[in-house]
This record gives sequence, structure tokens and C-alpha cells, in this order.
Amino acid sequence: MDQSHASKPDLDSTGAPVQTYHCLCKQLILATTQSLDSLPIRTSCVEKPYILCLPDKLPSSEDSDPEDNNGLNENQESGEHNGDKTFKTPGVQHFALLFSTIASPKAQIVRKITGFEKRYLRYCSRCKLPIGYQLDWCMFADEEGQQVTEPNGQQWRKTGRRMDYIYLFPGGMIDTKTMDETCDGGTSVGTLQTRESGEE
Repeated sequence: MDQSHASKPDLDSTGAPVQTYHCLCKQLILATTQSLDSLPIRTSCVEKPYILCLPDKLPSSEDSDPEDNNGLNENQESGEHNGDKTFKTPGVQHFALLFSTIASPKAQIVRKITGFEKRYLRYCSRCKLPIGYQLDWCMFADEEGQQVTEPNGQQWRKTGRRMDYIYLFPGGMIDTKTMDETCDGGTSVGTLQTRESGEE
């Protein structure tokens, strides 16, 4: 069976259902234990993208804590960056994996009311539709992980794309269940959006 048309969610090692999302061209893009609607939103941007953490390891039953909130414990509180809710450290209770996406090697400079922003777009590898972006480390303060201190006391700053989370454009993806139901009903997937653009 084609993995891009799986209709039943799998379970990860912590028992959380794994939800899959597709580009509007039906290419499998994302597998995550969190629904897009449950994610925080970057309200300071016109497009109001979802903020998704990308942990560098899969969760295990030993890692999860039922008292955690979205994978954040008391030492991993949500932070603020230019008025946007972000995460200082990805939690381990949830996980997310990107599939079939292409990362732009060059950054785009975007002008905002608060100044300029350095973004790296990610595209669907099949149709080249932009599905989201990641920010450059220069956009974050030292306390958010930009500055690193070595055991010998030497300090240096991270540069380039920040890989531990991504901003996902609303309307750029559709969940597998909705895609299957829509295709069976004869409606074009490209006419759907996962969230109204004006919804907070």
C-alpha cells in the first residue's frame, strides 16, 4: 500500500497517534503526533504560520511525561521572540518528521514592521510549492541557544538555518483523512485549506 495514502494513524512508542499531512499535490510531507490546529501560531506575521518543533530524536516511553504540556517540562518553557510564541528547546513527548521537502540553500530577507527577517524556505519536492520556512540563528537572542559555551570556556555563535523547528504556512497542507475523503468525493484537493487565513 502506498504510504502517502495511509488512512489509519499509526502509534509512536509513547502511544500517541501519528497524523500525516500532504502537499496539495498529494505528496506526503509531514508525520507528527500533534495536529496542526493544536500548534502555536506566529501571530505577528500576516500569513500566521504554525510553529512546529522538530526534535532530533524520536520519543520513547521513558521520555514521555503525562504532566508535560506539548512536550515541554518546567525546564523547557515557551519563550517570546519578536512577540511570537516559540520554543527554546524541542520537547521529547511529541515528534515530527518532514518528508519529500527541499530546503532553499539561500536565505530570503523579508521586511516586517519590526525590521528585517532572514528566512530559509522549504518546498515540496514534487510541485515546488512553499510549505513553510525556517529562520536564521541571527534572529534569536543568546539565551535562546544562539551562543554556545565550550567546556574550555570558549564561546561562539551559531549561524545559518535553525533546524529545530519550522514555520508551516496555513493552507499549504492537508491531512490524509481529509485528502482521501475529498478525492473520493470528486473535489479538487487544491481548493481546500486547513485553516481560514484570518483565523487566530
